[in-house]
Amino acid sequence: MIDYVVYYNYYPAGQRSDGVLTAVLTAVVTKPDGWGVSFLSIPMSIHSKETLEIDIASTIVEHCPPGNLLIFSTNELLVKGITGLPEWKKKRWRERDSAPIEHAEAWKALDRALKRRSGTVQWHWIHGLYEQDIQEEAELYASESAKVFANICLIA
Repeated sequence: MIDYVVYYNYYPAGQRSDGVLTAVLTAVVTKPDGWGVSFLSIPMSIHSKETLEIDIASTIVEHCPPGNLLIFSTNELLVKGITGLPEWKKKRWRERDSAPIEHAEAWKALDRALKRRSGTVQWHWIHGLYEQDIQEEAELYASESAKVFANICLIA
């Protein structure tokens, strides 16, 4: 049984004085029947553009309400990577050819977040046009939140 359905987006917020890039992650969280819409707006530091989607996934898993989640993502590589987590763990975070997986630390952080969560998390890849109205709402909310965040927090 799914307790919450999650759509998300992020919007770059700027660069702090120490050079760290920042973004605002916004997630639209609803009950499966569409009722009880709520928004999460979470400032994030971007440590690497290559791991951004994995970091976002970890943040969503950590901040969504307890219960079983169905998370829709427009990032196909992220969803495929998440399905590979059990196999990577068995192989000590290595690919089939014994090479270390790329961005292992980010994947390990996501794995830890999933372990701490009460409830299951299912991931579903969506093409950009599916559920476009909800995805656009998440994007709009993310961009507006980023503007506020940039004005308040980036001065430090």
